[in-house]
Amino acid sequence: EAGQLPIDVIYFNAVLDAWARDLSRKDTDQSMNLLSRPHTLLMELIGGKYNAIPDNSSYNHVIRALYAPWTSRQTVGKEDDRRKAWDMVFTVYSNMSERHRGSCMPDAHTYLHMFKALACLWPTDKSASSDERLVLCRDIFHSCCQNGQLTKTAFWVISTFLDTSTLMNLLAHEMGEQDVSKQLEHIPIDLLYTHVPAEWSRD
Repeated sequence: EAGQLPIDVIYFNAVLDAWARDLSRKDTDQSMNLLSRPHTLLMELIGGKYNAIPDNSSYNHVIRALYAPWTSRQTVGKEDDRRKAWDMVFTVYSNMSERHRGSCMPDAHTYLHMFKALACLWPTDKSASSDERLVLCRDIFHSCCQNGQLTKTAFWVISTFLDTSTLMNLLAHEMGEQDVSKQLEHIPIDLLYTHVPAEWSRD
């Protein structure tokens, strides 16, 4: 209501975190009825309903909640359900990247959760959907590197759902060096992170 004192967003973040933890333990069929809760609450916070301003943790908890039911169980449940979950994930990410530019930008945790969402919610076969996931990964990876938010953990997550050749192409695209695969192909995957440009993880 008008005139209310602002509410500390930490209380809402605690609820969002609890929902994310709970969803990670739910069967995927059960979880579809619950996924809209964290997404709706975040949209209400953005809209000013509760006189509290969402922060990075708010967005990150919601993204985590939306892929939580498929963590380590990527092939479980209907593909249509995973796509619906991804659509909500991308809406949250887009709101953070565009609407709140300059005040609440994606951070290292955001990008880590986005790569985990790509790993959990998109098919691993060689279908057109897999190609679409690669395009999304490339765009998110570019933003991550440009903002200096790449972490070793995030890089490892990417390496779990991209084969070596595709990963090398991703690095070459970001570096603007087509022969990067020849430079890095002898380096074990678990050591590749130490050879990427330092500015990708400057922050």
